[in-house]
Amino acid sequence: MKLIAITGLAGIEKGRLTLDMATHLQRQGQRVLVLDNGENNPLNTLQDHALSPITIERITGDLSVALYSHLAEISKQDMDIVLLNVAESLNPEELYASLTGIAEINIEDVRVIAVLDDRTCNCFPHVQDLLEQFADLTLTYPFTLEEALSVL
Repeated sequence: MKLIAITGLAGIEKGRLTLDMATHLQRQGQRVLVLDNGENNPLNTLQDHALSPITIERITGDLSVALYSHLAEISKQDMDIVLLNVAESLNPEELYASLTGIAEINIEDVRVIAVLDDRTCNCFPHVQDLLEQFADLTLTYPFTLEEALSVL
């Protein structure tokens, strides 16, 4: 099972990317589960159920605790890829700590995509620097689905 965490300050773009990736991967025959930790735009409100029946589970509260327990259960299932839509307010260092805390769960690969949006003010340059530091792939809006899929 692979885990791809999608993080950043761009909430709606991050959520749309998560759903677009899930839809694409399902069409490729992958078994995909989405974990939604987003705060402002829950993914089930963005999803078009008629076009892409994606399984979405909400994660609330402390991500480090909730993520471990969710992934422990999911690892017993037959999933290929888990996409994690990370809350906008989660500090990148906390995300990294949460991801290193799941090391003993049967996950073959963990990747992080940072979604940045410079259409708005650059109000949090230190957060952007941390996102880029911890990410395997940094995407700046506008970006393509193909760019995001390159993390695989």
